[in-house]
Amino acid sequence: MNKIDSVLSEGEQKNLMVMVWQAKISADTQCAALMDRIGNKRKEQGEYGPEILELAAAEKGVEAGEMLALAKKLRREHHLEMPLALCLSFHQVFRYGLEAFTDACMEAGVDGIRIPDLPMEEQPQLKVYLLKEGAPYLLQGICPQSGDRIPDVTGYAKGYVYCTADPALWDEQLEYGNMLSFFLYAAEAVCPIPLILDFKNMDREGMQPYLETAAGMTVHI
Repeated sequence: MNKIDSVLSEGEQKNLMVMVWQAKISADTQCAALMDRIGNKRKEQGEYGPEILELAAAEKGVEAGEMLALAKKLRREHHLEMPLALCLSFHQVFRYGLEAFTDACMEAGVDGIRIPDLPMEEQPQLKVYLLKEGAPYLLQGICPQSGDRIPDVTGYAKGYVYCTADPALWDEQLEYGNMLSFFLYAAEAVCPIPLILDFKNMDREGMQPYLETAAGMTVHI
């Protein structure tokens, strides 16, 4: 079983919120420093449930190979047990090679990959390699503007679905908060797997009203 499924199941069984720590990394990020950052965020957040770590490039110069090398070190040298995901552009994956990237993810112990700029219609070229046993999940993302595409995007999704929204719009449109609630309830109704929320610049207290429709939230570290 993919580690992501195990963690989401644990959170559901214990009625705990899953925390996805999203860490921006650079080419010289050290494992020890990254683990310290996670530890500091744990203290700030207080009570939390099962954890997932997502590594995202802090700058355009970070290549897929560097992200994979860090993931491998976290698994082998720091004995990281929580699920591990990578967030990167399709350009990075394509340059590495689709099958080579899939194989490298499996070797490094990567459980999920998120490619925000890869449209649903263009995903099959990568998904064919992700059919391999032990391959990471391709994590899908939606937002309030996804509209009628939500059932298609989430219908065959695995792991969890990443939900993003920008609260800055609430100042310009007073009804955006209501629209966001409607979006989440609608997404939960059609999505066969859990939702993880990531609302830009919103703290845990501000997200609390929306978490009843989700399995957990993203915390940027």
